Amino acid sequence: MAGTLYLCATPIGNLEDMTFRAVRVLKEADLIAAEDTRNSIRLLSHFDIHTPMTSYHANNRIEKARVLVDKLLAGQNIALITDAGMPGISDPGEDLVRMALEAGAAVTAVPGACACVTGLVISGLPTRRFCFEAFLPREKKEQEQILEELKTETRTIVLYEAPHRLVRTLSALAEALGDRRCTVCRELTKKHETIFQTTLKEALAHYEAEAPRGECVIVIEGRSRGEMEEEIREGWAEMPIADHLALYTAQGMDRKEAMKKVAKDRGLGKRDVFTRNNAGAADRHVGGRHAAVLDDHHVVGGVAARRDDRAIAAEELHGLALAAGDNALDGSRILIDDELDSLGVVAHLNAERLALGHQPYGKLVATRLDVADGQHRALQHRI
Repeated sequence: MAGTLYLCATPIGNLEDMTFRAVRVLKEADLIAAEDTRNSIRLLSHFDIHTPMTSYHANNRIEKARVLVDKLLAGQNIALITDAGMPGISDPGEDLVRMALEAGAAVTAVPGACACVTGLVISGLPTRRFCFEAFLPREKKEQEQILEELKTETRTIVLYEAPHRLVRTLSALAEALGDRRCTVCRELTKKHETIFQTTLKEALAHYEAEAPRGECVIVIEGRSRGEMEEEIREGWAEMPIADHLALYTAQGMDRKEAMKKVAKDRGLGKRDVFTRNNAGAADRHVGGRHAAVLDDHHVVGGVAARRDDRAIAAEELHGLALAAGDNALDGSRILIDDELDSLGVVAHLNAERLALGHQPYGKLVATRLDVADGQHRALQHRI
C-alpha cells in the first residue's frame, strides 16, 4: 500500500504558530523533505523531532521528486516542509504534489501559517476576492507582461518581496498601476512586525529614505470596475456616433442592434443615441450612398437605413425632430433610401406622433433616392 505525502505548514516567524498536529505528523513520518535542512534542523530540535531528513529544493525538484515518489509507492509516509509557511505556495512543492498524485499516492495538507493570507487579512483592503502573484519575475520582459495583466485586475493583489528588492518592485508597481492604496507588511508574526497602510508612491518614497528590513508582503487594492467602465466610455466618446454605428453594422449587425450596442458602450439611452446621431449630421451616408444636406432646400437630415424597415427610419426621423425642435421637419425635404417606401416611412412617423398625442407634421416632402446609370434620381412626394 502506498504511503501518504503530508504538506506541513511551519511558522513564518513565531514558533508558537506551530500546530500540535504538525508536530505529531513530523514525528511519525518515515522521512521529512525540507527546503533547507540547515534551517529546518533548528525547528525540529526545538520540538524534539528526530525523524530522518532529506533536502528538496528548486535545484533538485524534479530528480528528487522521482526518488520521493518511489518511496511513497513503497509505503513510506513523507512530510514536506519549507523554510517558513505552507509547502507548495511559491516553492517547488507543487511539482512533488503533482508527481505524487499522478503516480497514485495520497496527498494531504496539515494547515498552518501562511504569509500571503496573514498579510491579506490584516491589510485593511478587501478580502472577498484576491489574487496571489508571489514574487514578480526578475526578467524585465516577463515582469512587464505580468504588470500589464495586473493593470486591469479588479481583485486585491498580494505579492511577496525581499527587502533588498522592495524599492525596485514598488517603483515598477507604481509606474504600471498608478498610485493605488496598498499595505506593506514586514516581519509578520515577529517582534518587530510592521503594518504600513499607504499608497504605492508614498511607500516608495518612504523606503527610498529608510531602508527596509525583513521579508515583505505587499497587498494592493484592485482596479475599480467603475473606473474602467468610465475609461471605456470616454474612449468611445472620442469617436463620432455615426462611425461607432458603422463599426457594428460592418460586422453584420442590423441597425437596431447596432443602436443598442452603441448605447450600452457609451452609457446612454437608445433614444439619446438616435438624437445625438441625427443632431450631429451635416451630411449623411444614405443606404451606402452619399446624400448632401443642402440648407437652401431646407433639408434637415437624412435617414441611414440598410434594410426595409419603416419603423427604424421613422424612429430616426423622430430623433432628428427632437434634436432640432418639435416642428423642425415641417416643410422639409427628407432623404430616404431607395430600398424604403418613402410614403410609408412618413406615414409611420405621423402615426407615431398621433399615438403620442402630437399633431402630425403638416407639410413634408418625402424624397426617395433611386439610382439610374450611377446617378441619383429624386422622386418627390408631398404630404
